[in-house]
Amino acid sequence: MRYILDFDIAAVILSCITIFLYYERKQRKFGPGERFALIAWVVAGSAVTSLVSSLYINRLPAEAPETVMASVTVFYLFHNSLPFTAALYILHTGGLYPVQKKMQTLFMLPWALTVAAVLTNPWTKLFSFIDSAGTYRHGPLFYGLYVLSLSYFVIVLIVLVFGRSRFTPAHRRSFLAAALIPILAIIAQSLFDRVMLECFGASISAIFVLITIQNESELLDGQSGLYHRESFIDFLGEAFARNERFSILIAYSAELADLQGTLESNAYRNLVEAVSKWLSGNESTASWIRTGVFALLFEPRTRQKTIHELTLKIAEHSDHPWNAGTVQVHVPFKVLVLHCPQDAAEVSDVMDCINQLPEITTRVAHRILLSTRDFSIGKYKRGSLIGRALDLCLEQQTAELTYQPVYSINRQYPVALEVLIGVTINGGETVTQSEVFDIAEKMGVSRQLAELVMKSCFDWYVTNNVAETSFSQIQIRVPAALCLDVDWPHTVLTIAAKCRLNPARIALEVTETTVSRFGKDLLVAMDFLSAKGVSFILDDFGSGYTNLVELNTMPFSLIKFDKKIIQPGLKTLKGSKILEGMVDIFKRNGAMVAAEGVEAGEQAGTLALMNFDYLQGYYFGKPESGEQLLKNLQATRL
Repeated sequence: MRYILDFDIAAVILSCITIFLYYERKQRKFGPGERFALIAWVVAGSAVTSLVSSLYINRLPAEAPETVMASVTVFYLFHNSLPFTAALYILHTGGLYPVQKKMQTLFMLPWALTVAAVLTNPWTKLFSFIDSAGTYRHGPLFYGLYVLSLSYFVIVLIVLVFGRSRFTPAHRRSFLAAALIPILAIIAQSLFDRVMLECFGASISAIFVLITIQNESELLDGQSGLYHRESFIDFLGEAFARNERFSILIAYSAELADLQGTLESNAYRNLVEAVSKWLSGNESTASWIRTGVFALLFEPRTRQKTIHELTLKIAEHSDHPWNAGTVQVHVPFKVLVLHCPQDAAEVSDVMDCINQLPEITTRVAHRILLSTRDFSIGKYKRGSLIGRALDLCLEQQTAELTYQPVYSINRQYPVALEVLIGVTINGGETVTQSEVFDIAEKMGVSRQLAELVMKSCFDWYVTNNVAETSFSQIQIRVPAALCLDVDWPHTVLTIAAKCRLNPARIALEVTETTVSRFGKDLLVAMDFLSAKGVSFILDDFGSGYTNLVELNTMPFSLIKFDKKIIQPGLKTLKGSKILEGMVDIFKRNGAMVAAEGVEAGEQAGTLALMNFDYLQGYYFGKPESGEQLLKNLQATRL
């Protein structure tokens, strides 16, 4: 019997492509991802040895039997290692590989028995042999090899369907598809004589996993092309779980963060890409934690000399000019090296150091190299708690939203609802919206959070016909980080369309900080959305720095005065005159004004005399859930 070699040749080509892509393209080389290299090489070895052994078999009886059986033995070793390496990769990726030595030994037992049986096959002839006529034949236990391989398929199936793991639904589907492809190949092979499809199926599975799991875009930051914050935390957790020593280099540039508000969007993106590419060209896994913060995670075997040389290289590169469109800029870095677990014993300790970088670098501005003595590890545990609550919120797609009424002085009743997002942490404490958005920006999930808030509140507003009440408008904060995305205005309109909400009902709140950071780019987005009927509100005016000349060019229909200037302004005659003067400036330019933090009737009366149009605060209603608000509206109607 002569084997058809076409599919073996295709398998060799596909496996070579897989190896090339793994080493040349972005991949999860750290943690469980590094085990994919083992799969890629085993698949390649299986494909090559299958082709070689089939060639030798086709040349029988002219070919020496010893040569044929040697090639078949090597093929069996590679091919029957595939189920074991695949199961190993899947278990590690899901965080389910057994820690106990006994369980690890039990897991390896079927593979070890297979290897031992294959190595003795030239003498035992249990799986294959060459008869006296020079014909290659299968032995009495040939199909026993499939039974041993099946044990690993069963393990994978149980893990993917029933196991409690870190797998997302997409991961489960991808792994199941990859596991079924070789099974289908074996079935098809049994229906056609002389066709070898097993290696072809394995090579398709390998390249499929490479694309859907190894190189999935969800792991990467779209702006820098590096791994994003959540991927870094995953890799960090895996590194700590190994109980081995490893190092992290954290590079922070406040200047890179500041340039975000001064450069054109495309110029800034090109700059970030160039810096990211330069930093990622080292023996480490590079991640973009947030604007201006990079983390390089080194494997345990990396020499300290290599890390030290890279630290000096980054420090010396501070004077190097970078091209940013038509100008050149300098991007100096502050560098911190953490040797774990000595300097940081767990993931939250590392993230604490990262969160403190802006504060520390301001205090030690004269130094480039930072020390762990500069940091208070554990000081920002609260941020970690909020981050975990946010992760759960985004994973379950549930937002803790409350709604606060905005009172119209002219109409003498509430006319709008401000949407507030909060999360609950240990002890039942509800974290305020400003703190939630601050942590979300540090985590790099501002866009996901903003989309969740819009979907939830738009759907609630439309489903419950809230527009038919006095609340004709819904006001939502736009996180500053969302403005980095060029298409964020289209995202707002798309979500509104899916929820069947008229854009004229939407008022987007923008803070002073966002205006100062994004300026012209923000104005373009505002003009686009304004043309579609969306209104804009300058929120928390007085809590930061604002260029009044720049504000005059922006289509703000309402200016909300922060309670930080409302409360002091009501206590003194001088403060009242300042408030009245600012109100007059905005009203002369055609904007309406609102006062936040109104807590008493006397304050409301004074602010009305100052010519404010809207009032908001506990005096007119505390933030409450949508369910409670609807109950109150129903009770009012009755």
